[in-house]
Amino acid sequence: ITLSAITKDNILTSSEEVGYDVSLILDVTGSMQGSVNGKAKYIAMVNTVNEAIKKLMNTNSKNRVSVTIYSTTSKVIMPLARYKTTGQYLEYAAAGTNGYDVPTIFVLSKTKATTSVDVNYDPVKVSGATYTQLGIKVGANVLANSTDTTNFPAIILLTDGYPTVWSQNYTNPTTSNHTGKHFGSVTGSVMGYHMILSANHFKQKVKNAYDKKVR
Repeated sequence: ITLSAITKDNILTSSEEVGYDVSLILDVTGSMQGSVNGKAKYIAMVNTVNEAIKKLMNTNSKNRVSVTIYSTTSKVIMPLARYKTTGQYLEYAAAGTNGYDVPTIFVLSKTKATTSVDVNYDPVKVSGATYTQLGIKVGANVLANSTDTTNFPAIILLTDGYPTVWSQNYTNPTTSNHTGKHFGSVTGSVMGYHMILSANHFKQKVKNAYDKKVR
């Protein structure tokens, strides 16, 4: 699992009281069913995310977090907020559980936001292609569209590999303007290049939103 952070360009001093708005973007594509060192990648990812959210919630009362998932499509399952729970925040289920023929990831019902937001508790299938550009767009827009930009923003992308679906429209990738890797002569490097273009574009969009407040 690769971690990549997009953060605000500021120097923090130890005496400064700051909070962070962290957007976690999770790869839930079919390849995440594979294993590393005997453990399924989607299980390792869920465990890592639970620890990350716990740390964020416990270390600073100003910290907020959001969770976005992506495969061929993308959606926010935990909007930007502070969260409380009596155990874990996310859970996973193996294939064959609850009527699903593939593994699933879901927000536990005991995970509650401290503000009024719409948490999506529906199971998410671990399947589909890797449309990383779309995941970055949806996850970044959680921050870019926030009405409270007091905190410092950060984006963390968790994925196991390169994209398999891409869009030439790197400023606005959608489910209707993408192309799969098996169409034409598109190579992994071309898809990776456009993913980087999208990441840079949405990084700047988030930075512009949060830089409206002079610190």
